[in-house]
Amino acid sequence: MRIKDPQVMRALAHPARIEIVEHLNNTGAAVTATQCAGMVGLSPSATSYHLRELAKYGLVEHAPSRGDGRERLWRSVSEGLRIEGDPQQPGAQEAEQALVDIYLTRDFNRAREWASRSGEQPLEWREASMMLSRQMLLTAEELREVNEQISAVLDVYRLRGRQGTAPDGARRVLVHYAAFPDGDGDGDGGGGDHGGDYGDRGDRGDGGDGGDRSARSDRSDRSDRSDRSDRSDGGDGGDGSDKDD
Repeated sequence: MRIKDPQVMRALAHPARIEIVEHLNNTGAAVTATQCAGMVGLSPSATSYHLRELAKYGLVEHAPSRGDGRERLWRSVSEGLRIEGDPQQPGAQEAEQALVDIYLTRDFNRAREWASRSGEQPLEWREASMMLSRQMLLTAEELREVNEQISAVLDVYRLRGRQGTAPDGARRVLVHYAAFPDGDGDGDGGGGDHGGDYGDRGDRGDGGDGGDRSARSDRSDRSDRSDRSDRSDGGDGGDGSDKDD
């Protein structure tokens, strides 16, 4: 599902609403406001309000009732979100940036939380997990191909498609992925030695599934950090999140 309307972006830009949408997108579940309330830490009435607002902007919808029909159920309308504001539309860039900032804050908090408790995790999960940073030299077409290849690998293991079929011992794993140009495009040129990667941190990650969530970003990440570590560290989502939702 692509989100281009700044009004929809602003409607989604609340931590509880993001968590609700990611959970529904990632699991395909039909839930009540009371069930969502327990998940986001709000009262059922407050959660019901958030669900109605999400439905108003087409981000969730009513699901068929169970049993006697007295319960109101909610479900997702997609499996992922793609945030793609039109720079020519008034307020779109500001709304997109505000929404992306909430996602980034949430995702980095999850990574920090994993790092803080990684030492308590089984060795097999510490060794299997990773935090990775690389600087590459790509054309726009090559970057598109890299993104498509990584998405294809991850799609096989998405939570929504593996519920009830995943092998014994499987856990929810959160994957954060971002790939974007560094700097203002003045060009690093082709050929030569351009620095490159310094390895990957073995911070080992498990957490909520953030869903497939994708957002365009012009911000530059100037850190080429990838020191190796044996620390153990993963929504919805996220769900990206696309944010590919």
